[in-house]
Amino acid sequence: MEKIDSGDAFERILSQSEKRLDEVHEWRSRLGIARRAQVAAGSVALVAVAVALLGPNRSSSGQGTWIALALLTAAAALGVSFAIQVRRVNPLGRQVAIKERAVLNDVNRLRELFIYISQRENWGDERIRNTKSRLSKFSIGSGAIG
Repeated sequence: MEKIDSGDAFERILSQSEKRLDEVHEWRSRLGIARRAQVAAGSVALVAVAVALLGPNRSSSGQGTWIALALLTAAAALGVSFAIQVRRVNPLGRQVAIKERAVLNDVNRLRELFIYISQRENWGDERIRNTKSRLSKFSIGSGAIG
C-alpha cells in the first residue's frame, strides 16, 4: 500500500481508484453477459421439455424419437448453463469481489485522510468540492459498488 502523506499522493491514489472502479464496472458488465447467457440456455432447456410434453401426437415410434430429441436438447442446454456458471460466472464473480474490496480499502483510507490533508495543505474550496464529488462516486458499503 502506498503511503498517502501529501495531496499529490492523495490525488494519485484517487485517480488509480477511479480507474479500478471503471474496471469493476467492466467486470460487472461481463458478469451480466454471462448470466444472460445462462438464462438463455435455461430457457432453451425449458422449451425443449415443454416441446417433449406438448409435442404433436405421432405414431408411438415417432413420438419416442421426438421426446428423446427434446430431452437431449434440454440436457445439453442445462450442461451449457452449468459450464457457463463454472467457467465464467464463478471466476468473474470472484474477480469483481477482489477488485471491489481493493477499491473500497483505498477509498476508505482516502476518506479518513481527506480532511487532514486538505487542511494541512490549505486546499481551496474548489479543490475540496471537486475531491468530495470524486469520492462520492464510490459507495460506502462492501460489495455495493455499482
